[in-house]
Amino acid sequence: MTDLHDAIVLIERQRAQAMALVEQYDFALGVLRDLLKAGPLAEQLVPPERLPGLETVTPRPETRARESVRSRVLALMDEDDRDWSTKELIGAFERRGAPLIATNVGNSVRTALSTATDEGLIFRTAPGRYKSGRFAGTMTAEEDA
Repeated sequence: MTDLHDAIVLIERQRAQAMALVEQYDFALGVLRDLLKAGPLAEQLVPPERLPGLETVTPRPETRARESVRSRVLALMDEDDRDWSTKELIGAFERRGAPLIATNVGNSVRTALSTATDEGLIFRTAPGRYKSGRFAGTMTAEEDA
């Protein structure tokens, strides 16, 4: 029950923040409409960057553009001459403290691996195991056996 309560509190807080932002935009729109009615002289008196509510909104870190799952997976595979499974790739990102973010991480990694294999960027060493094309001429001891 406490998880539901925490979720409600979080959403109420986010809603309040959003409503405050809407109020700032409404105020700024009102000022702009009043300036428009006043004519061109008003624009010279109050430059737009000084109007309240028009300051740049900096997105929170989690809403900024992220590097794609595919690019992160390919970069990790390029670091070491070894083959990888989906679970090993996901685990490596978690151990580094930078887990992959996707609705379904496993599916996203499998899709990235499949697409990269089709494009020749990586190759399949065994069922469910992949290696960077950067190391195409080398074999690990497991692959050699």
